[in-house]
Amino acid sequence: MLRIRLILSCLLVGSLGFLSTPAWLQAQGALDFSLDWVIGGRHSAYFLALEKGYYKAAGLDVKIHRGYGSADGVKRIASKRAAFAFTGAGALILAQARNNVAAMYVAAIYSNAPQGLTYFESTGIKTPTDLEGKKIGGTAFSSVRILFPAFAKVSGIDGSKVEWIQTDPASLTALLGAGKVDAIITYPMDRAILSRKFGPMGRKVAGMQYADYGMQFYSNGIITSSERIRNKPEEVRGFVHATLRGLAAAFGNPEEAVDLMLKSNPSVSRAPAIPEVGIVRDLVLSEEALMYGIGTMLDKKMKDTRDIVLDSYNIKKEVDLKNVYTNKFLPKRGM
Repeated sequence: MLRIRLILSCLLVGSLGFLSTPAWLQAQGALDFSLDWVIGGRHSAYFLALEKGYYKAAGLDVKIHRGYGSADGVKRIASKRAAFAFTGAGALILAQARNNVAAMYVAAIYSNAPQGLTYFESTGIKTPTDLEGKKIGGTAFSSVRILFPAFAKVSGIDGSKVEWIQTDPASLTALLGAGKVDAIITYPMDRAILSRKFGPMGRKVAGMQYADYGMQFYSNGIITSSERIRNKPEEVRGFVHATLRGLAAAFGNPEEAVDLMLKSNPSVSRAPAIPEVGIVRDLVLSEEALMYGIGTMLDKKMKDTRDIVLDSYNIKKEVDLKNVYTNKFLPKRGM
């Protein structure tokens, strides 16, 4: 816990240089920031950064919008409909392999990948091999579904013994609740909502993440266009520093972060949103983040991410890592 506090303190201090608006950013217009999905507690840190003026202090007029999946976030960057996006590294790598999209990952947020499965304890599922003979509800284009064969290989599952029930995202919870599937694809943040729904019925929610069983890869982070990196590097640096400062503040006070998010998103339920912030904290504060700094990307892990993604999608084209990510906009340790 002490190491975590030191990391958060370092981030807060490291961003103090943006407390007054830089003259070179005074004339910047609004910058659209596209999230990954429907706004919820997991996004509270970005709204905290907005409401507490962290983006403004960096000279940025940021507008936050809900997302429609990582692939759509990459498309928004490529088409200049968004300046920054919170998307999966896999979606960026795929876009580069398929369409030569000129965009880069400038900060890893979910250093511990959230892709995984959720189920009830009553199913008897405790380890990956317990999934054999079970039915899993999934959606066709979800990274959780597509990466499952790689997870099966790493964890020693016979994937042919797992039956997939394909549906749309909105139907997954109903399938699980009705017992038509034994597990569903989810991120761990979803379990807070599922626990509130099924807990009063005496149904205890449990789950596993691929990363817990040896499958290490980067997931969601901040991306922007290569053109913006080239032409407006200080803008990118300001956005990254303000965002990381927002994460640090949110982890220190989840309730405040959620309340600030609710100001512009009153339809979000407060109770499950608060524990989501803690779950995000665990995804962000990986061992490497504690060692090298939040947002940092390691070459070997990024190479593994690239290889897992390309293999899972059966893509043979090489993707050069120098076009995928850069750490140069992250706060320097000890600032």
